[in-house]
Amino acid sequence: MRAQFLLSLGLAGAVGGVWAQPWTLQGQVVEAAGHPVPYAVVRLVQSGFQTAASANGRFVLSLWEDTVVVEVRRLGYRTRRDTVLRQGEAVTQVFMLTPQEVRLPAVVITEGGQDPAELLIRKAIAAKAANRACLPAFQVETYTLYTLRWAEPPPAPVRKALSVSTEKGEVLFMSEAVSRVHFVSPDKYREEIVRSRIVGHRAYSVLGSWPFQDFDPYGERIALAELTETPFVLPLARDAFLFYRYRLIGQVWDESGFFYKIAVEPRSPVSPCVRGYVLLADESYALVGLEWEVDRSRPLRYTDTLRVQATWVPVGSCYQLGGLNFSGWFRVSIPALGTVAVQAEGHAAYQKYRFLISESQKKKSTPPPWQAFPSSGAEASRAAQPSSPIETLRVGKIDFQEYVRVLPGADTASEAFWDRVRAAPLDSQQIRYLTRAQEALKQPDTPSASSRRVRFSPDEEGLWWACSQRRGAADRWGVELGVLWPSYTRQEGWALPVVGRFRRGKGAEQWGASVTLRYGWGWKRMLPAARLSWSSTAFPGWGVEVQGGLSPQEPTDRVQVPLLWNGLYHLVQAPLPWQGYIRPFVAVEGKRYLHRTLHVRVRLSWDERPLGPEGAAVYSAWRGALALEWQPGTRLLRTPRAFLLDVPAKVFAYRLRGAFETAWIADQLLLTGNLEALSTLSISPLGALETQIGLAWQNKVAPWADALYPVALPLLLHRSPTTLMRYPAYASAGSYLVQGVWSWVPQGALLRAIPLLQRLPLRERIGVRVFSSAQKRWHAELSAYLVFSSKRLAFFRGLSGGVHWNLEQGLRRATFSVGTTLIDSGLLVKPALL
Repeated sequence: MRAQFLLSLGLAGAVGGVWAQPWTLQGQVVEAAGHPVPYAVVRLVQSGFQTAASANGRFVLSLWEDTVVVEVRRLGYRTRRDTVLRQGEAVTQVFMLTPQEVRLPAVVITEGGQDPAELLIRKAIAAKAANRACLPAFQVETYTLYTLRWAEPPPAPVRKALSVSTEKGEVLFMSEAVSRVHFVSPDKYREEIVRSRIVGHRAYSVLGSWPFQDFDPYGERIALAELTETPFVLPLARDAFLFYRYRLIGQVWDESGFFYKIAVEPRSPVSPCVRGYVLLADESYALVGLEWEVDRSRPLRYTDTLRVQATWVPVGSCYQLGGLNFSGWFRVSIPALGTVAVQAEGHAAYQKYRFLISESQKKKSTPPPWQAFPSSGAEASRAAQPSSPIETLRVGKIDFQEYVRVLPGADTASEAFWDRVRAAPLDSQQIRYLTRAQEALKQPDTPSASSRRVRFSPDEEGLWWACSQRRGAADRWGVELGVLWPSYTRQEGWALPVVGRFRRGKGAEQWGASVTLRYGWGWKRMLPAARLSWSSTAFPGWGVEVQGGLSPQEPTDRVQVPLLWNGLYHLVQAPLPWQGYIRPFVAVEGKRYLHRTLHVRVRLSWDERPLGPEGAAVYSAWRGALALEWQPGTRLLRTPRAFLLDVPAKVFAYRLRGAFETAWIADQLLLTGNLEALSTLSISPLGALETQIGLAWQNKVAPWADALYPVALPLLLHRSPTTLMRYPAYASAGSYLVQGVWSWVPQGALLRAIPLLQRLPLRERIGVRVFSSAQKRWHAELSAYLVFSSKRLAFFRGLSGGVHWNLEQGLRRATFSVGTTLIDSGLLVKPALL
């Protein structure tokens, strides 16, 4: 590695002096009693490079300068600065921190009799836009470390199935990464992962600092994927006073100035809020530190406790994030096995900031934006503060289309490299885990328990047995056998589908094959279907698929795959005849991403369908279809062999879907078009408002099996509460159809108000559905649902029950149903392509 790269990581200041060789500073941060202080921010004042101490307070720096000034910061302690002299190849020094003195003012005078903490928070909210954009464009080098441990030994069946140590505190997974992050206000972000290492099962890997990017303490809400049931309200949100109480703990002081320490407490014991404290800078009201915590009383999944600690450091005249740590204790119940408890830890050190200037700008001596002559307020106070050194970096055009890019060869770094750049030493359990992993790599490449996985599990579709094996990171295969849940209709009788799948992957290519056999006891027929596929895991995600066989079909062009309890109420009270048919078909389909936000699929097929529900006469047709999906805001995460598209949680998000299909039927051309808009508006902590508006159109009257229908799925075969229409099934819509669904998803907000229902795995959904068509003026329906949402019992997940009230004359009555809600956010009416 070149010396310039080491300089970019902040490991060298200047090459020179009489020593002409690097030396090592091995330090430990302790308090007055000698106990280690974890995760303190350690900063070199001259260069601005910073790192963080480990959980036991230790850190290691590789230096070139003979004399360095080391600054140590930690929330709750006074900042300490020491001058360290080179005395050989290795220097050991202890940095003792003293508790920060909290001073309460003798006389507190506030405006209008407000609590002083509320006044300070209001000023911080007013100044947060300026503080967030203080450094409008920068590059920063980051080091991240993620660790997953056993919080307690797992149940005996789990211990027997694993070949790793399951003692409390033993490591299950680790990853490290060194990255370059480019950021331009307000939200342009690009991360290049220069070096990375993943130790453990890659399917659960987390890499780089991008997961922390959505953590914005100046924001309004925050959502954690898979953990938060509803976005959490942050203490500096504009409506935070509706959800939080604030208390001024006091004023603290160190060499950088005065800071206000303010406690934050939720007003409600179950609202989506955090508790802890924030540290605000005097006059500018910028965040300097925070410690937050949430526990199981909040709307979180699997979580016992989640803690976050962050420290900001001076950069120029601004405060920028210097260190971020989180730790969480999680519990997951596995049916028939027991409860598994794990502890997750994440650590990010932001090591050196550089102010970005475009090469297109004139090379003249102009002050950065934060050093310009301010007008008043927070900017004036910031300019009056002594600034810390920051370098200026001229860059060309930065491609922000890629959110994260793992550079080729990033995973080839040696152990010596990680020992040199690691921001904090590892603990004994992490070292032992790495040692075992390195020893395993030296063993001959033979199948083992760690590379082969066998599992048996029920889920929403049925019972599955799967076996997979991996030979290295780029060579894997898998086999799945499944028995789907049975279904019943009058025509088909009881139907039992059996599925077999095979997958093979090598490098960035994947091959797959599957066979489905569906037997109906009513008509005593076996319906086989097969599929072959090839796809690339590298962007733009090319894929080709060939299908063929016999499938049970409905006039709405959707395959019947209900669960046993689908439409249970109507099966007992008034079962409807299944107006389906058996469709022979052959199809070829291709797909790719034209852009990270735009996905396209093309399909060419031939099939045979009946002219009417009696099925006496049939017709065949060649079909061609094109489908597009556009989702603004999609982020592209890219590695040399694969890519991932991520949609961050936003207050308002939307997407557009469209499809166009041509069918050549009896020497005539049938054209069908579909367009749909979907949007979600977060109204946390009261859940979200979801909207779906769809339009379908045909150029002429279509045969029975190709006509438009006002229900996306028949009554007995619903897979989503938005498709549970009480309007009579199979009533043709004519040449056009407009549908709209407006839903309020409280995400537990209503149930949390009832103490006995707070912890039940139930979620509410209230919706209104309206449609209008060429054959019918309008139809409307109101539905209220309770959905069983627990992942602990996958067999019952999605089971739902609700009441429905038709708003149309003649159909105006309440009905009840029990069904499944495998939410499919697809087009309300669409061809078989989607």
